[in-house]
Amino acid sequence: MMIGIDLGTSNSLACCFKDGKCVLIPNRFHEYLTPSAISIMDDGTVEVGKIAKQRKISHPDVSATNFKRDMGSDKIYKLGDKSFTPIELSSLVIKSLVEDARIFLNEDIEEAIISVPAYFDDTKRNATKLAGELAGIKVERIINEPSAAALYEHMMDTIEKTYMVFDFGGGTLDISIVDAFDNIIEIIAVSGDNHLGGNDFDEALLEYFLMEHNLLGKLDIHTHSVARKQAELCKIALSTQKEAQFQLHVEDQLYTSIITREKLIAICAKLFKRISIPMKRALSDSHYAISDIDEIIMVGGSSKMCIVQDFVKQLMHKQPVVSMDCDTYIAMGCGIAAGIKMRKDDIKDVILTDICPFSLGIDVINHDLNDHRMLFSTIIARNTTLPASRTQTYYTAHDRQKTIECNIYQGESMYCDENLFLGSLDIDIPPRPKGEIIIQVTFRYDINGILDIEVYVPATNETISKVIINEKCQLSEVEKAKRLEALKQFTLHQTNDMQLAELISKGESLFYQCSNETRSQVMAAVNYLKKIKNSNHISQQKKGMEDIQNFFQQVESSLYQDPFQNDIDDFLSGEVKQRNWMN
Repeated sequence: MMIGIDLGTSNSLACCFKDGKCVLIPNRFHEYLTPSAISIMDDGTVEVGKIAKQRKISHPDVSATNFKRDMGSDKIYKLGDKSFTPIELSSLVIKSLVEDARIFLNEDIEEAIISVPAYFDDTKRNATKLAGELAGIKVERIINEPSAAALYEHMMDTIEKTYMVFDFGGGTLDISIVDAFDNIIEIIAVSGDNHLGGNDFDEALLEYFLMEHNLLGKLDIHTHSVARKQAELCKIALSTQKEAQFQLHVEDQLYTSIITREKLIAICAKLFKRISIPMKRALSDSHYAISDIDEIIMVGGSSKMCIVQDFVKQLMHKQPVVSMDCDTYIAMGCGIAAGIKMRKDDIKDVILTDICPFSLGIDVINHDLNDHRMLFSTIIARNTTLPASRTQTYYTAHDRQKTIECNIYQGESMYCDENLFLGSLDIDIPPRPKGEIIIQVTFRYDINGILDIEVYVPATNETISKVIINEKCQLSEVEKAKRLEALKQFTLHQTNDMQLAELISKGESLFYQCSNETRSQVMAAVNYLKKIKNSNHISQQKKGMEDIQNFFQQVESSLYQDPFQNDIDDFLSGEVKQRNWMN
């Protein structure tokens, strides 16, 4: 069985094509969105998802989030005494999604199509493939996130249109210009920012709050995690309210700021300017005017922010389309792509053309005597439709040189050292005066991101070929086996009662967020839950668990209440304090 996976910065989810339709795959909490969060439990097992996200507040030293942003980098995440790369953390998320799919579908999952930001370079794309392999599945195909969204949109609405797909997630922004007609979806241009997402709005709001109250650099790791969570909640609330409170308890003092939508716009002014850059670049590369765009489709969880919707409307002069299920669009598109790859008879035949997100080329001599850096010579330009084949002719630069070293790069800078190095190819040539020997360099780049280089030397009638593989994210079979074996020790955390485990985790998280006067009540609730967890009468305690769940919901609401609501003491007064588990 093959599934589609939307591996997100904040949340991930899986989808399959079954019985003629896309089916979202629920996790063990019967929810579709699984937070991209990892936490090491006391027994050494790995918790993935909802509980791990809550533990980022209560146990920040053994928990990790937002690691997708570092895919393909050398960054190491320390979780307690264990070390993980972003690839390994991502593989654990994928492993959890695959296990959920296996249980839901009652069959083994052998392969997946995984979505990546359109602006991911070769290193990040290969890192994503490797994460899937370390999770124990085959990943032959990856798909650009906006392309997946466009695929799902066109399957739902087959009217001929030109779209701008605005994919705004927790950590990345992708813009795609798409032509959809008949059974063809043609990606015209892409642009993006791999380090711009909803999380950046959280960070900007957090920094403003800490500076306003002179708390910058003065919080411990737990309180800082709570503050970041409060910033996120404040941002979310401003999607339905015109103003909201940002509250934080530091020791015995409560700090409060009133944040309006207008103030949040001012705080995040630099982020809005950054959003406009890839929008302008995508339009420019597509050679389309704003008036040529029939519809703007906003997908990704951060597209729910009203101020972002208003900003896009202001720039594009039309109301964007934001579906209630905008955070499942990409996964649904991945599910359709999986169905097409499996050649399902009950799926409409669709041709999806994709493009090269970054230019590909080689290094050439810089004749500027004051600058010895090699220049980048483009062979396949960015936004070229894939698969693509392009040829360029080059001449020798020195008298009687015997070899030519072709270094292959990906990027948009005129200098090679500012682009991504992919690999090299050495060509032997007969020694002749400079300029007499020519080589014809052909790049072939396919939809799976495989780059095939062919160099023809007319003087010798020889052709040298090489498939360029980014070695940074490639492992030998022996190395891969070692990594797989090492990851096996981190088994997914299992529990017989997920509701109870989630309640305990939520209580531990709330303990760090709430005021001192409320902490004793939360601690009593958590201790009660742990007590019944170790008993054999969980079913008999359902009423107590329901009371605690309601109490936790009220505490959570009180932590982030509307300015016109009563204060926390009034809110928690009354029958809530009289529950039997308080005794």
